[in-house]
Amino acid sequence: MRVRPQDRTPRRDIAADRLRERWDAFAPQLPELGEELIGRWGEPHRRYHDVRHLAQCLQALDELCAPEPVPRTVLLGAWLHDAVYAGEPGADERASAELVRDLLGGFVADDEIDEVQRLVLGTIEHDPAPDDTAGALLSDADLSVLALNRGRYHVYVREIGRAHV
Repeated sequence: MRVRPQDRTPRRDIAADRLRERWDAFAPQLPELGEELIGRWGEPHRRYHDVRHLAQCLQALDELCAPEPVPRTVLLGAWLHDAVYAGEPGADERASAELVRDLLGGFVADDEIDEVQRLVLGTIEHDPAPDDTAGALLSDADLSVLALNRGRYHVYVREIGRAHV
């Protein structure tokens, strides 16, 4: 059985290149921040929560929001939701939320920073309130791998298994 190119799990280097293009289109005035985030997502100890996961989240957000653009705070929440990853559920998200202020302070208004932190923390439980559209978008994007084709899902399961060995 042949797998269509768009259904294949992307290689990490290709995903990282796509993320650079996306960051440059989103925040061309902050190239260093983009490189720091891509570097964090590309850390060698990461299995699933890597550049491929972030690329999948961003693609899912594009699809969920089309034809409208993804809200800025949701997009920043996606970029930062697993910026810290040590394989400790809950602790990783809390550390990522703390990093939001450090990385975005001076570039983004305080109320937006507060919202991005809230969104990142929401990825701990993936249970947004019924009226929390932004929280639902990020939660759905974070879990979107569960709705992909069987081959992509199996790669996800394999990588999750490797991360816990």
